Amino acid sequence: MLINRNQLIDLRVVTKNGQVLGKVKDIVIDTDNLSIKQIVVSKAKILDKILTKELVIASDQIIEITDKNIIVSDNTVNVVEGAKQTASA
Repeated sequence: MLINRNQLIDLRVVTKNGQVLGKVKDIVIDTDNLSIKQIVVSKAKILDKILTKELVIASDQIIEITDKNIIVSDNTVNVVEGAKQTASA
C-alpha cells in the first residue's frame, strides 16, 4: 500500500490491544534511507488529562499502517518532550 503524508496526518494511533493513543500530528523522515523515523501523536482526550507531553513513537514500534489506523506495540510508548527523541521499550 502506498500512502502520502496527508493521509498519515490525523490517522488514529492504537496499541495492539486496542487502546487509542491519539492521532498522528506529524512525522519525522530519515532522508538517508527515505523512511519514517518517528510519528508524533496528539494524545487522545483520556491521555491528555493524565499526560502533558507529546507522544513520539519510533518506527520500530509500529506494527502496521492501514488506511484507518496505525497499530503500535502495547508496551513501547513513552512520553517525551518533543519529536527529536525516540520512544523506547
